[in-house]
Amino acid sequence: QTIELTLFDTGLDSDEFGPTAFDVTSDITIIGPTSNGITLARSGSSNFRLFHVMSTGNLTLRNITLRNGVAAGGSGWSSQLPDQYGNIYEGGAGGGGAAGMGGAIFNEGSLTIENSTLSSNRAIGGVGGFGGAGGEGNGGGGVGQDGFSGWLPSDIIGNPGQGGGPNGGTGNIDTPTDGGNGGGGGGSGSFSANGGNGGFGGGGGGNRAASGATGLGGFGGGNSDRSAAGGGAGMGGAIFNRGGTVAITNSTLSQNSAQGGSAFGGVAGAGHGLGGALFNLDGTVTLQFSTLSDNDVTTGFGNAPRVDGGAIFNKQLNGAAILTLDNTILANTANDQTDLYNDGGSITGSQSNIIETNAAGANGAAAELLIANNGDPKLGTLADNGGPTYTHALLTGSPALDVTANGSYGCGTTIATDQRGIVRPRGTSCDIGAFELAHFTLTVALAGMGSGGVSLDPPGGTYASGTVVTAMATADTGSTFSGWSGDCTGMGSCVLTVDSDKNITATFALGVQPAAGLAVSKHASVAEAIVDETVITYSYQVTNTGEVSLTIQALDDWLGAIIWTPQAGGAAAPVVSLAPGQVAVATRTYTPQMSDLPAPLANTVLVTGTPAAGNVVTATASTEVDLLVRSQAQTMCYGDDIEAIISVQPAAMDAGPVDLVVISGPAPQGLLLRGVTACAPYTGLRSMVELTNGLVTEGCLDQTACNPVRRLFFGYEGDYTIVTVQEVQTVLDLFLPVVHSTCQYEAPICG
Repeated sequence: QTIELTLFDTGLDSDEFGPTAFDVTSDITIIGPTSNGITLARSGSSNFRLFHVMSTGNLTLRNITLRNGVAAGGSGWSSQLPDQYGNIYEGGAGGGGAAGMGGAIFNEGSLTIENSTLSSNRAIGGVGGFGGAGGEGNGGGGVGQDGFSGWLPSDIIGNPGQGGGPNGGTGNIDTPTDGGNGGGGGGSGSFSANGGNGGFGGGGGGNRAASGATGLGGFGGGNSDRSAAGGGAGMGGAIFNRGGTVAITNSTLSQNSAQGGSAFGGVAGAGHGLGGALFNLDGTVTLQFSTLSDNDVTTGFGNAPRVDGGAIFNKQLNGAAILTLDNTILANTANDQTDLYNDGGSITGSQSNIIETNAAGANGAAAELLIANNGDPKLGTLADNGGPTYTHALLTGSPALDVTANGSYGCGTTIATDQRGIVRPRGTSCDIGAFELAHFTLTVALAGMGSGGVSLDPPGGTYASGTVVTAMATADTGSTFSGWSGDCTGMGSCVLTVDSDKNITATFALGVQPAAGLAVSKHASVAEAIVDETVITYSYQVTNTGEVSLTIQALDDWLGAIIWTPQAGGAAAPVVSLAPGQVAVATRTYTPQMSDLPAPLANTVLVTGTPAAGNVVTATASTEVDLLVRSQAQTMCYGDDIEAIISVQPAAMDAGPVDLVVISGPAPQGLLLRGVTACAPYTGLRSMVELTNGLVTEGCLDQTACNPVRRLFFGYEGDYTIVTVQEVQTVLDLFLPVVHSTCQYEAPICG
């Protein structure tokens, strides 16, 4: 809500420092609602400030905006008026311009400002006149009114007399000579009389003739140059504190201006622009968690202009001028002027302030009051960032972020919110200035049958409020990006401002899948005879027959882990990568056991190929070899060892023991070893030998030493019984063990 002010008080005390809307002489508190606050603004063409807090006054403002107040110093000239003799002189009055002080508030008492904004307020110095006054014509300008004659004793600032008399007086003495004193600007001289000196902030008065002396400007006022009077100073665009107490917390002073007045014709000295936001004269000012930005100090047309202290000018004249800064930002004064200027006063506070352009030496704040990376605080423009009043947001990367630890200098304790009511701190440390930057989360989700990813610029998931983030979705091979949902829409990159918690979802669909293929060839080899240490060799070759690279892995067969060797190069490993067309090989070996006989011995392997995206492909290979016992022909003579390897398999018979059979020479039936009793491992082997063709009717092997048959192989140890020849013949058909003999014996084998 805005309250526009069009009337102002023109009483005696206001005339001393210019017209004011409200004079405060007692305790006054104005609190606006926390939702949208209250704005007090000057309206219309009349110039007046909004508040004058007198020495007995105590003004508190909370959730308030003060805007467009103007404190304009009176000009030292007016229209042509006749002198006491009726003569009219060209050029009118020649008084110095008066100071304009405190565009929004002139304080001499106690002023407290919390969660408020003072913007677009101005303090404008008056324009210096030209020539001397004639008769009762106007003299020097007063603080807030155009000059007129009359004089009264004055203090350093001036009195209600406003201007000097027709002959130049001084503006800062109690008993003036040659005319009245200056309430602001010095009085003009008549003919050879001297121009008066200006009071504090007032321009020096001019005179009618070159023989008169020039009037000097007061502090901040321009000096006259004979007939041309100096301009008045502009001081404290928003606040002028004259010996009072000011406490500003969680507040913003922005776009205020202090403008020095011009010298008539630009010949004399122009008034100075000092303290674009705040001017402290012999008073006490404390700022906590406040932001002073985009204020301005300028000067009018004339000689030797001066501008300083775009945010604050601290002046000690007759009393102590004390400025305390805690967690405060002074920055962005126009035209790169100083943000802070100290003239004789003291500056104290914590090492948690930013002063972007600090005056040098004793005229600025000491280094121990500034953060280590003091510089551009990276502020947004004055805007509605929530809360009852406008503020300057901290931008991403600002050195003002997370400076003051929780519990230090009021962070999170006496000052638990910012100007908008946002909780301090947002984390472990408070931001400095009036604005606490909120942080929000950007959550990214993936959806759909396809696959892909999302990149964020800048990266991260938690962002300072107002951060602009670009999200880019990239589909994997074999997938396509289908679009955004949530706080992003469309198909392209998504640009969003993170000013609250955000959620975005990228959906990916399966595209046309490149073909994936896999082939396995196999081979098995075995020696012709399965004897003693015969080895079976299995070999496999796997080929990537598809269009995409595959990661190859074989499920272990019954022989153990399979190690692949890529033929294109690379280390042998259980898992290898094959580009399209590449081959890997593996070799397996196995030594058969008698328990493997006589059935074929098979081996099967399952090979899997995994592409980067898409379905896994598989291939299976199975190979087998026939395990048949084949012995070479051997000669057996009397007393010879039997060299044949005879393999048996109990499972081929009935569940009982197995017979051992040897066939000798051309005899159709062969030798029958029977009545075998095993000994460990082959001792005690005994048998009766009979030949059905009558060559040898009986005989025996060595019954004690077992030497003649020490190489006779038994598949199983144990006692064996005799079965019929027909049953034995079945075994012979399976195993075909052969022992040939070219010897004819008439004696039995065992003698």
